[in-house]
Amino acid sequence: MSTDDLTGAIQTDDPRLNPFPLYAQMRATSPVFFHPEQHVWLVYGYNEIRTIWSDPATFSSRTVAHVPGREGPQLFLMEDPPYHTKMRNLVSRAFTPRAVAELEPRIEAISHDLLDQVIEAGHMELIDDFAIPLPVTVIAEMLGVPPADQARFKQLSDLVLRSGEEMMRGRVPSPEMQAADPELRRYLEQQIQSHTTQPQADLIGGLLDATVDGERLSTREIVDTCKLLLIAGNESTTHLLGNIVLTLLEHPEAQEQLRLEPDLIPTAIEEVLRYRSPTQFLVRIATRDVELGGQLIRAGQRILVFPGSGNRDATRFDDADQFDISRSPNPHLAFGYGIHFCLGAPLARLEGKVALRALLQRLADLRLAEGAAIEPLESRLLFGLRRLQVRFTPGARRAGTAERVRSG
Repeated sequence: MSTDDLTGAIQTDDPRLNPFPLYAQMRATSPVFFHPEQHVWLVYGYNEIRTIWSDPATFSSRTVAHVPGREGPQLFLMEDPPYHTKMRNLVSRAFTPRAVAELEPRIEAISHDLLDQVIEAGHMELIDDFAIPLPVTVIAEMLGVPPADQARFKQLSDLVLRSGEEMMRGRVPSPEMQAADPELRRYLEQQIQSHTTQPQADLIGGLLDATVDGERLSTREIVDTCKLLLIAGNESTTHLLGNIVLTLLEHPEAQEQLRLEPDLIPTAIEEVLRYRSPTQFLVRIATRDVELGGQLIRAGQRILVFPGSGNRDATRFDDADQFDISRSPNPHLAFGYGIHFCLGAPLARLEGKVALRALLQRLADLRLAEGAAIEPLESRLLFGLRRLQVRFTPGARRAGTAERVRSG
């Protein structure tokens, strides 16, 4: 796809970049549809998705509990109350409004340091040079992971996420994917042991000190919680950042308006979350026979809900296929709904706000590089980009930024 194609919504038959025509067709004809080959229900309508997420007793999150070798509690994201409630209440202490707000100076410093590394050249590969390292650095520092290990952490989190996607689709992950989870767990166990002998004031240290109903967390529970924070804390934000820039390249008038009116940045980020939700589907399992959208779902059947479709539902959003940076209210489903609403949403929003502010401040004339291809992720679960080559007017490094970042 060349620069000439970037004059509005992407026109492509690749469903990884443009699943929205299919979503619209399914909402119009079969908002709750049974896929006979995959033996799974597919749910596309906004109201139906909200119904599922509002009733965790009927639509369970324990989607991989039956997988061999996964006995015992899973990532609490894939659990139901009461275990989910206990773990969520514990982890939420790290994501209070005050705790998240205190991260803003550090996120800003990291953003500017990353831009300092490319700004003189006048071009960068946005995903590798900016969208990946920013959230990975933030969540790794929160967990106390040394900088030297962060690249491997990213690789492992990618593989673990893809493995989960394969399992959710009822397929067997590749050997490489299967090997990633044990390696990540071993590393985290080593970090926990190190924290036991040398306590540190980070998330792992907080989990070691925490108690649930008077009992301390097991090593497995701490590992699972750290793994969830690592994967969720960088994957979704990476793709949010890529989607923000891609959408503003498509809509240069919106990019210019945000330069002139930076107070619109938070609402613009909410609109990107609606317009191109980083997570395209999530899985539930029916615990009883239940009717939804005029269809009878049987107990034990799997259900794929598509928030990326619900966020384009014209029964809920005016001009749903139009990108509008001033849209308000904007009750999108990108962060979920109900008891499983994303704990990291405040952090993702803050990272998006700080990152976009820095990009607009520092990169004049931001545009797609000539002849560059827009490469989507090899994923149906996530909506995002593998590569996005951009150009901009070269500028000067920001004096002292690198030194501030290194000093942390």
